[in-house]
Amino acid sequence: LMHEKYPKTYQAIGFVGEKRDTGDIEGQVINTCDTPQGLTLEEIQAHCNQMVGDYLQTPPFFSATKHEGKPLYEHARAGKMVRKDPVLRHIYAFTVMKWDPPFMTVEAKVSSGTYIRVLFEDLCARLKVVGYLKELVRTQIGELSREDAFDINNLPEGWFDQALPFERIMPIPVLQLNDHFAKLYQNGERLRLEQIPPVNTEEPIWVKNEQGCLLGMAQANTEVLNIIFNFPA
Repeated sequence: LMHEKYPKTYQAIGFVGEKRDTGDIEGQVINTCDTPQGLTLEEIQAHCNQMVGDYLQTPPFFSATKHEGKPLYEHARAGKMVRKDPVLRHIYAFTVMKWDPPFMTVEAKVSSGTYIRVLFEDLCARLKVVGYLKELVRTQIGELSREDAFDINNLPEGWFDQALPFERIMPIPVLQLNDHFAKLYQNGERLRLEQIPPVNTEEPIWVKNEQGCLLGMAQANTEVLNIIFNFPA
């Protein structure tokens, strides 16, 4: 849900002068160009600014996008390049952080499903050059950044008590149930909407008891509250 619902922010280093079939360093070189002379960071930023907003993006040949039940990368590895229709994405922000030819460092905040390697290729096309991504790091999902995270391979003592509350990690509406209905909910019963406080959204919601303890996540349909998951009692 986090990955689908919230924008993501990435920092990437691109190489200008080569185009690769995968759009990243793993691929084979399929085109080259000279490093542009006299191109300034300000000129690149002007093109980035023009790309902010709704954006039609064609999924890359080497991607997990499905075609006939199989990811595109499987078709590509078998020698069949399948071109899918462009998909509407959204660019919230697109910034050139550094231009040290032939390397370009960019930061992009984008809607879920956006391929940064394609975004970089599209930027290069505007600049009348070719390029590929050399490095890519996701730095943020929604309002949560890498600074909010623990290294899973080096968890500090008491890390769970230091972790952010679920409501901050995913700030969605909250439904508070009285003790009677909270117990039924915890026992896995699908509550009828007419029995509980109004639920004014069809999106997932947090469920709490009267004491404010988080019980789980649910989603309302036309008649009942469907449980997505519950925390252990």
